[in-house]
Amino acid sequence: MKRTIAQSSPDVNILTDIYTVPLNTLTTLGTIVVCNRSGLASSFRISIAPLGEGDNVKQYLFYDMEIAAYATLSFAISMPIGAGDVVRVYSGNGQISFNLFGSEL
Repeated sequence: MKRTIAQSSPDVNILTDIYTVPLNTLTTLGTIVVCNRSGLASSFRISIAPLGEGDNVKQYLFYDMEIAAYATLSFAISMPIGAGDVVRVYSGNGQISFNLFGSEL
């Protein structure tokens, strides 16, 4: 069953861990919803760090993707990630909310 597994509204220009797969768990990411609460367009980033390794350009699913003012984007990704993997997000304006839906086994 898919459910909300993480939510975040990170500060401006700060790469933020929003979800770490628990030990002995396999998580299937289902949908990521990104909402710009600002009246100005901005950009965002989403990455997945295997086993929580340091930030690296190869980890990015979205990098400086544009999002219009007051817009909401939804991405269905159906991606399995393993124990210790970390989902990170970044907001170009500090006014972006991220919601991550999935299931843990």
